[in-house]
Amino acid sequence: MKKANSFMVIFVLTCFNYSCYYSNPVERNHVVFKDQIKNVQDSLIKMRALLKKLPIDIKGLNTRYFFENEVLFINSEPCGKIDSFKIDTVKVLSKFSNNEKMQFLILAKYLQRNYITCGYFDLSANLWLFEYRVLPDNTFNDSRSITILSDKEDQLLEPFFRILDRKNMVCLIVSKEAKIR
Repeated sequence: MKKANSFMVIFVLTCFNYSCYYSNPVERNHVVFKDQIKNVQDSLIKMRALLKKLPIDIKGLNTRYFFENEVLFINSEPCGKIDSFKIDTVKVLSKFSNNEKMQFLILAKYLQRNYITCGYFDLSANLWLFEYRVLPDNTFNDSRSITILSDKEDQLLEPFFRILDRKNMVCLIVSKEAKIR
């Protein structure tokens, strides 16, 4: 009987620990970065300008960059671990100057440290979006994106998204249909 009780306690604690680890933390519903909002906003604006120079991704869904297991992907192409690959070998950045290539890498690493792991062009909304605080068990309702908009541009979100939080030009958005928890 003691073995069964011990097993049950361990099982319950494991389930509780797992559910806490992958819960939807409340800070995901607010713009909270490690650095100051203005610095992250400026970096997002610079990154958006660089992303606009990327070629259209013909293999994937949209033009984008993202991290997967610490490997940087640009469009559908794996570039390698961000701290160990040679930037001059990345074909998708061939139209970038050396300065722009370095700036792209620095911004990608900086944004990743501030909970932004992906940037992409949303064709339907005609907006550049950045994924914010992605969790391993992300669902449609948990998905959060960041975009940069002036107050006058908010109407661009209207048919597709709603704003959860805003700091200066940094808008935290979700799909209109998302059920926020």
